[in-house]
Amino acid sequence: DVRRWCDIASRRLRHVLIVTECGGGNAFNPVQTKHIVDCVASFPNVCEFTLNNTETVSTCMSLSAALRAGRFSILQKLTIDGAGDMCILKKTTSSTFNVRRIAKFAFQELISVLPPDRGIECLVEGVFPELMEIGDETSWGLWAATFFSLVGKGVDVRSRPILGEIAYMHQNSYEGFRESLDGMRTFYGTVELLLTEHGVDPNAPYDV
Repeated sequence: DVRRWCDIASRRLRHVLIVTECGGGNAFNPVQTKHIVDCVASFPNVCEFTLNNTETVSTCMSLSAALRAGRFSILQKLTIDGAGDMCILKKTTSSTFNVRRIAKFAFQELISVLPPDRGIECLVEGVFPELMEIGDETSWGLWAATFFSLVGKGVDVRSRPILGEIAYMHQNSYEGFRESLDGMRTFYGTVELLLTEHGVDPNAPYDV
C-alpha cells in the first residue's frame, strides 16, 4: 500500500533529485497524500517535485508543515497539478464550492511559507488559478495582489518567461478562462504592470 511503499522509499532512497507523482485514474486520499509528501520531504537533495493526483488540501497542508520544519530547502521546481482531484476542478458545481474554498485557503497558507520563486509557480501553474472562480464568486484580485507581493519579495520576473507563463495559464484553464471578465481584466492588468513597471521583456521566449 501507499504507506508501506513510502516507508521503504524514505528509508532506502537517499539521493533522489526529482519526484513526479503520476498516480492513476483517481486521486490519492488525504492520508495517502500526506504519506507521499512526507516521504518526498525525507529526501534531502530533492530539487523538483510534481504532484498530479494527490488530494489538494492535504498536499498544501503537508507541504506547509514540511517547509516549516526546514525540509525542501533546495527545491527549485514545484508543480501542484491537482488534475486527479476532480472535485476541485468543478468550479460551477455548487456541491464543490466549500471544498474549493478550503483548497484556496490551503494554497494561500502554502504560498506564504514558500520561497517567492516557488510561490509564483503555484500562481501560474497547476490548479490554484482554477480556484479563483467558485460559482459567481471571483478572487482574481487576490491572485493579482499575491502575485505582485511575491514580485516585491524578490521574484526575478526578468530572468523567467513570466509573460508566457501567465498567458499559457489563462489559455489552458480547465473550464474556459476566457468566459470570465474579471479574469481577463486581471490578465491585461498584470501584463501591463509587468511591462511598464517591472521591465519585463515582451520578446522573451517561452517553451511549453
